[in-house]
Amino acid sequence: MAQDLFSNVLAKANIPNGVSVETVHLSRENHRLSVCLRAGERLSDVQCESLVRLLSDYLPGVSVGLDVRSDAAEATAPATSQAKVMPRPAPSQKPAQAAASAPKQTADGVRILYGTSIKTHQRVRVHDLAEGDAMVVIEGVLVSAEMREGWKGKDGRTSYRVQLNVTDYTDSVYCVCTFYEEVKAQRFYDWVSPLSGQRDRLLVRGVCRMPRYAKELMLFVNDVNAEPAVYREDTAADKRVELHLHSRMSTMDGLTDLTEAFQMAKRWGHRALAITDHGVVQAFPEAAKAAKKTGVKAIFGVEGYLVPDCDLIDLQDTYVVFDIETTGLKPEHADILEIGAVKLSNGKIVDRFQTFINDGVLIPSNITRLTGITGDMLVGAPSSREALQEFASFCAGCCLVAHNAAFDVGFIRHHGARYQIRFDEPYADTLMLSRYLVHDLPNHKLDTVCEYFAVDLTNHHRASDDAAATAEVFLRLLDIM
Repeated sequence: MAQDLFSNVLAKANIPNGVSVETVHLSRENHRLSVCLRAGERLSDVQCESLVRLLSDYLPGVSVGLDVRSDAAEATAPATSQAKVMPRPAPSQKPAQAAASAPKQTADGVRILYGTSIKTHQRVRVHDLAEGDAMVVIEGVLVSAEMREGWKGKDGRTSYRVQLNVTDYTDSVYCVCTFYEEVKAQRFYDWVSPLSGQRDRLLVRGVCRMPRYAKELMLFVNDVNAEPAVYREDTAADKRVELHLHSRMSTMDGLTDLTEAFQMAKRWGHRALAITDHGVVQAFPEAAKAAKKTGVKAIFGVEGYLVPDCDLIDLQDTYVVFDIETTGLKPEHADILEIGAVKLSNGKIVDRFQTFINDGVLIPSNITRLTGITGDMLVGAPSSREALQEFASFCAGCCLVAHNAAFDVGFIRHHGARYQIRFDEPYADTLMLSRYLVHDLPNHKLDTVCEYFAVDLTNHHRASDDAAATAEVFLRLLDIM
C-alpha cells in the first residue's frame, strides 16, 4: 500500500523512472515522515519541492523530511559521501572541512540551511499561525537557537533537535528541526546560530501544531533558508553629516543603537556622526568605541536645557544693597545676628539700615572671632520678627543686591517665612556679575573684588560695612556694563 502511495506521488511530481524508495520512517511522536529515495540522476530543487508538497497533501499535519541519494553524485564524488561518516578531523584539517560543509547557495544569494530551496513567495504572519496549518512559510529574524540533547523514541532511534526562536515582529514561534544523526544536527546548528541577533532573514517552511509536552504552538520544520539582509543605501554624490542623533540615553525619546548607527554611517560613506542626547553625555563611551572601530568621526554634543532663572531689571531702579551676619551657614540651623543695608538711587546712597537681632541665642566662639559680635552687643536688640518687619518695609519696591546673594536672600526669606514676612523682590548678585565682567582675578571674594576696585573695606565681616563696600562694588560693575 505504501509502495502504491509513493508510486502515485512520484508520478504526479513528474519524477523520472529509476527512482526507488529506500527507507520510510513515520514518527508518530514527532508527527514527522522521513523518506530516503535512491535516484540514478540527481533531482532538481523544483522536483524535490513538488514531491514534499504532494506528500504533505496526502498526510496533513505531518512534517516531511526528504533525503535523495544520487548514484551519479556518489560515483563522481566518493570523498564527499565518505566524509559523512568519517571521524572529526584534526585541527589542521578544519579549514578544508569547513569549506566542504558550507551550506548550498542559490544564484540570488539564498543559503539552504535545511531541506530544500523555498521558491514560493507566499508568507504567513507568525501572529496568524494556527494549529493544523500544513506547509506554511514564515519569514523573520532569528532571536536564538538551541540544540537539545538526543533522546530515544518508542522505535528505539535517537533523535536530535535544533530549536529556533523566530520572530517577524507580529509574534514569535519556536521552530523545531529534527535529525537522526548528531553530526547533521550539529552542522545545522553551526550554520544557523551565528544568525542570532543579525538582520539576515530566515525563511522557514513546516507544519504548525501544538505538542503535548510544550502546550504552545510550534512549527515543525521541513526547510530553512537564509536570505542576506537588505540595507538602505545612500546614493547621493555629496554625502551628508548627521548632526542631530538621539541615542537610547535620551529618556523617553531616543531608540537608536549607537553601534548600529556608526556601522550604517560607514556603509553609506559618511565621514562623521554627531551625538546630541537630551541633557546627558552617557552615550559618549559607546560612541567613542564605535567611531574607533568604524573609522567614522564622532562629534560629541548635547542638547542642553536653558532655565529662565533670572529677570531683566531697569538700571535706573532703586537698590537696597545689604549684608547679614549669622551663626552658621544653613538657614534651617542658624540664626541672623545682624542686618546692614544701604539704599542706592541714581548712583548715590540715600538711606541706611542697621540692626542687631536678639532671639536669645548663644553666639559660637568662632563667629565672635570672625565678626567681632558678642552677646553684650545684642542686649536690647529687637527680635527677628521685629527686625525683619522693619527691613521688609525698608526694602519695599526696591531691587535687592548682595555679594553671594543666594546666601543672604535665602536666610531672610527662610526666617521671614516663619512670621509670614515675604521678601519677593528681585535681586542682583555682585559675585555673579564679578565673574562675568572681571576675568583677571584669582577669586571673587568680596575683599578681593574690593581690592581690585580700590574700595575701602576696613571692618570686614560686619554687616553695615560689608553692605556699604558691596554698594560701591555694585556701582563700579554697573559702569563696566
